Amino acid sequence: MKPLENRLADALSPYLRQHAANPVAWQPWDDEALQLAVERDLPIMLSIGYAACHWCHVMEKESFSDPKIAELLNNHFIPIKVDREEHPDLDRLFQSAHFMIASVAGGWPLTVFMDPNQVPFFSGTYFPPRTRGSLPAFSAVLDKVIAVWRKERTVIERQNRRLMRALHAIDRSTGRDRSSPPGQDDFLRWARIMANDFDPINGGMGKAPKFPQAPSLLFTLEMAASGFGGSRLRENLTGTFDAMAARGLHDHVEGGFFRYCVDPVLDIPHFEKMLSDNALLTELYALAAVVFARDDYRDLAIHTGEWMIKVMGDAGGGFVSSIDADAAGVEGGSYLWSAEQLAETLSPAQLEFFGRRSNISSIANFADVWHIRLLPHIKWSKPAGEEKNIRAILNAARQRRVQPQVDDKVLAQNCALAARALAKAGRLLAIPEWIDRAAASLDFCSRNLVVDGKLRSVWRDGRCSLALACLDDHALIGSAWLEIFKGRGKAADLAAATDAAATMLAEFDDRRGGLRFVSRHRKDCRRIVRSGEDAAVPSGNGIAVQLLLELGWLTGDSRLLDAAERILGAFASLLCEQGRYCSSLLAALWRRNSRSRQVAVFGQEGEVRRWCAQLARANPFQAIYPVAESTELPGMLAQSRPPQQVQAKICRAGSCSLPITSLDEAIGQAGYDPEEVGL
Repeated sequence: MKPLENRLADALSPYLRQHAANPVAWQPWDDEALQLAVERDLPIMLSIGYAACHWCHVMEKESFSDPKIAELLNNHFIPIKVDREEHPDLDRLFQSAHFMIASVAGGWPLTVFMDPNQVPFFSGTYFPPRTRGSLPAFSAVLDKVIAVWRKERTVIERQNRRLMRALHAIDRSTGRDRSSPPGQDDFLRWARIMANDFDPINGGMGKAPKFPQAPSLLFTLEMAASGFGGSRLRENLTGTFDAMAARGLHDHVEGGFFRYCVDPVLDIPHFEKMLSDNALLTELYALAAVVFARDDYRDLAIHTGEWMIKVMGDAGGGFVSSIDADAAGVEGGSYLWSAEQLAETLSPAQLEFFGRRSNISSIANFADVWHIRLLPHIKWSKPAGEEKNIRAILNAARQRRVQPQVDDKVLAQNCALAARALAKAGRLLAIPEWIDRAAASLDFCSRNLVVDGKLRSVWRDGRCSLALACLDDHALIGSAWLEIFKGRGKAADLAAATDAAATMLAEFDDRRGGLRFVSRHRKDCRRIVRSGEDAAVPSGNGIAVQLLLELGWLTGDSRLLDAAERILGAFASLLCEQGRYCSSLLAALWRRNSRSRQVAVFGQEGEVRRWCAQLARANPFQAIYPVAESTELPGMLAQSRPPQQVQAKICRAGSCSLPITSLDEAIGQAGYDPEEVGL
């Protein structure tokens, strides 16, 4: 029998390529590897991770570089390596299976042992090469799995049948309700619970580790903008925004935000930087700047957006995926400062000045070195004068160090998140070039990620992944085009949003419940996943319903509204029981229940844009559409003749007002009705 060879050298994913030099005979997830498992009757050892994952790197260096461990894997398993960002469908499937097998949440790296038919029978996450505390040595785990595979196949088969029944039961019960969407009482109950999730002392939501939880913050910010929750919710939100800006989640030297903080006070981050987080936080701070009339939030949104474009932007219009947590083999290595490094980089006067604003004058907060954050009593503000000069000096010194690796693959989902954030922030903060940059990101996807009429999930270095895009990719692309339309008012942008919605329904709507995560046309789909919960990014079903509602109201297409209603109904039980984890669906339900108003502004371009800007300042969550006098558009945007003066039309549930020629009157009639949102 021919020995296995490592096949990752030509992989598209940088994460897979990081394992190409391992003695492990890694295979990609493809037909060849899966068929090998069947032919040789060997279990599969599946390892799932991603390029910016610290513990993935640790396991690669420790266990997967160990010749004895490699020998066990190569002789007794088919070892397969998967990038979770390239195959989010596989990651969802096997994270769910791990939870059922181990009764604890998974994570990365995820280590799954499965039979040749790809049914898991044992799983874990990180395994060290030698026993460490409660963690068993990986070689001992492999020995045990080999023995069980040889001697207890019937036990494995019985367990596998139970697991598959459980997975199918979840699929049959999740996102398949046939009832009406929850009413306002259920909705407000969960909204109040979410409002209570804030940490009023340290900021953020929940306990350590603390993630930004952008989908939840976006929804609670929209509630606060309508008046829900009163001063308490507004104070919790501003306390959280201030803490994220001033403490360790934020990179105070170069810019951008890290993935999450490991402690409850948001001091020490896990140092990877993700495009998705920075896109969502750019959008979040732009909205918060308007809701709370805070110039510092405006400055931070611009600072983060500019960093994202400069550091993570691709010259062709796309965006890279992530920046590693490690540098030179040390977690956070490029971001940390010793006392000697600070003294070599800054003058005594500069050290004294910066020590009055940052923590470098206090006890080191990362072992014996510093991760820079502001002092507890100081809020973040746009660097100016000497502080701006000091940060530039520190950044220049940091750039001379060994830099963390960049995962330069371009993800359709991430490009859409960045485009949506730039379009929305560009509109709210009067940065029109950002709106064009957003369109360039989606144009990149159209040029490079569509093969044979099908959107793919990943592009890198002129190559497309074989993996087809999932629901989240399509929903976010449609949402981003709609935001671009609100900024430019071009018929082509609205057509692109409408086309994306139509493709999304054609690919993922089997009319048996919520939208599927993978295309209904895929032949290799062994499990139907209909997810309504948000993760680090908004759920595909949540964004889909928001898109369908807005397009349906805008164009008058009842088919889109019917689909939105059906999807909300399909997740009725989930929303009632676990609504706090479904912020994007709740945001859609909020707009549906309150019958959100849409505003179209007609007239000459300059005056139209002035009105739109004023209306957005009054309510940044309002759906406001600029209509130039020569533009031909459908539904509520249609006009029989160009108006002689600028005017607005306010619509709700298919019914529109007479033309309004006073900006103050238009602002007064737009917004939320307090009685209808339960205030």
